Amino acid sequence: MISMERDWVPILSSPASDPSLPVYDLTHLNAVMRRIDLICQLLAPVVISVIISTTSSVRIGIIVVAATNSLSCGLEWWSLRRVWNEHGRLRQPKASNEQSTGLQDSTAQTSQPLWNLPGSVERTSSNTVTWIQDQAKSVQQYFLSDVWMPSISLSLLHLSVLSYSATFVTYLLSVGFSLNLITVARAIGSIVEISSTLVTPWGVHYLSSTPRNPQNHMAGFVDEEAEEVLLQLDEEQQPRHGPAGLERFGLWGISWQLLNLAPVVLALWQVSPQPSVSGASKAPPSITLLPRVLALTSPLNIQPAETLSLFFFLSASRLGLWIFDLTTQQLTQTRIPPVRRSSFAGTEMSFVSLFELGQWIAAAVFHKPEQFRWLALGSFGAVVVSTALYSFWVWRQRGHLFHWEKIGKSCDCIKGRTN
Repeated sequence: MISMERDWVPILSSPASDPSLPVYDLTHLNAVMRRIDLICQLLAPVVISVIISTTSSVRIGIIVVAATNSLSCGLEWWSLRRVWNEHGRLRQPKASNEQSTGLQDSTAQTSQPLWNLPGSVERTSSNTVTWIQDQAKSVQQYFLSDVWMPSISLSLLHLSVLSYSATFVTYLLSVGFSLNLITVARAIGSIVEISSTLVTPWGVHYLSSTPRNPQNHMAGFVDEEAEEVLLQLDEEQQPRHGPAGLERFGLWGISWQLLNLAPVVLALWQVSPQPSVSGASKAPPSITLLPRVLALTSPLNIQPAETLSLFFFLSASRLGLWIFDLTTQQLTQTRIPPVRRSSFAGTEMSFVSLFELGQWIAAAVFHKPEQFRWLALGSFGAVVVSTALYSFWVWRQRGHLFHWEKIGKSCDCIKGRTN
């Protein structure tokens, strides 16, 4: 999966040899693939629920899931073989460098079976040391790349519990929110996530109208090899979408997520884990339907406005998350040399898994419902750090974060109109 997203897709999105075929740029291709993924994640629970409800048998539902997974493995393998055989560009050797040469030499030295080599125990120990050195070298190259800051910023977001995850849903149920309300809110959040795949190509194209100024780069910060690959990809693979649009729209995305999560943290801070026993179970009188529904499906001590604020802004934050995810994915696809893409993506996924593990450990430590507010506050802090790190990277790349001259002109126009 990592190899296909980070290595195959940039190669296959380049213009075909037949000029009559339309060019499907990398931005749209990433968006469509992510859209398919998110739609499947939205429909899969609904389909399996319908099957279980119709047959009244959980066993049949399990059999359907197992059969689907088994059949999909064969279909995926057949599809991969077909794409590999029909596109010769995937089989072309990548540009070699000192790293790949060293790995080839190391592989050639250990190509024989270990039991046929003299001193197999020593050889096994040597291979273990070599493997550890290779992993350390991959991590070193990760932090020497031009886009390690956007990558680690995206990985940091997996430390947050402010999403419709199992931890967050369990907490909401424990404090008295209705499962129906959570299901509806989660479905709305999924629709917002899918909409991000429609917004991202448009936003990147719109913000790419301003070309990047090479003088904004600070000396010694940009990997020269990655910059050379980027310029080559801009000419051959991305004739319409430049890196400036990706950088700027990614900043818009993560900033949107941060701004929408602030009301979510405030709402969670007001939620009490123990509903008042003296409160009436009847919804308070209201002249509109929405407050009645929210009052019936929320804890008795939570106002409908707080419930609406919690789920509305949490769902809205998903738009910024996936915009930032798509733009960062394309940055790592285009600004990493082809020979290093798989290694870079593997290291990034290691950090993602590490931060996800940190989230589960934090949830285990702060396991009481009344302690969830601290998890929410810590998650918001992780998003703040991620936003600050990515903003710093964009400033290093572009030399600025805001067009103050345009803001000044806008203020002058507003003043002129008011006078």
